[in-house]
Amino acid sequence: MGPITAPRVRRLVLPPLAALAGHRVGPDDALDDVRIEAGDGDAEWPGLHLHRCELSLAGLAAADLAGARLVETRFTAPDLASLRLVGAQLRTVELLGGRLGDLDAAEGRWEGVRLEGARIGYLSLRGATVADLELVGCQVDTLDLAGARVTRARFEGTGLGELLATRATLGDVDLRAADLDRVEGVLGLAGAVVAPGQLLDLAPQLASALGLVVAGPDAAGAAEAAGSPGADGT
Repeated sequence: MGPITAPRVRRLVLPPLAALAGHRVGPDDALDDVRIEAGDGDAEWPGLHLHRCELSLAGLAAADLAGARLVETRFTAPDLASLRLVGAQLRTVELLGGRLGDLDAAEGRWEGVRLEGARIGYLSLRGATVADLELVGCQVDTLDLAGARVTRARFEGTGLGELLATRATLGDVDLRAADLDRVEGVLGLAGAVVAPGQLLDLAPQLASALGLVVAGPDAAGAAEAAGSPGADGT
């Protein structure tokens, strides 16, 4: 195997932004160069289009951005129970800090996304198409990649309590710097890169998935072999 290709994720530099109150944002709006202060309650913004924007979601209980299109956009320290990005398209997006109980981005498309310093209970990328992803200094209790296609991803100083990889298609996914506790669907890790110690930890799951039986020498057979006559008949 040749050298792993690192994700191509560029740091986001935003222009001066105009402030916009969250109650003035509606579904399917198209906004450029604004900083949205969401306020209290819930945000119902399915189909929202943002370009060169910043989202402050602190104080919300939940935010629904299903089917949104976010380009060159930053989430700053979100602190909410649920962020819904089902079917959303994200390109050059940052999520910095914060706590999320549930981040549901199933069936979406992510390109050049960076999550840094975030604590996430359940991150779903089920069936998503992901290219160039970085998680840095994050803690994710469950990362769901079932059925996802992920190319060029890196997990640096990130704890993954549980990784669901059933039917995942991975390429250049670097898990070596991740704290990986448990994997479900371990055969879905084909195409990922792991450290030698991680491989040893995964060995029992790999053996089980492949139907391998790992056993030492049979005791009776070993004793019989020990008592067999040598080549000289003794």
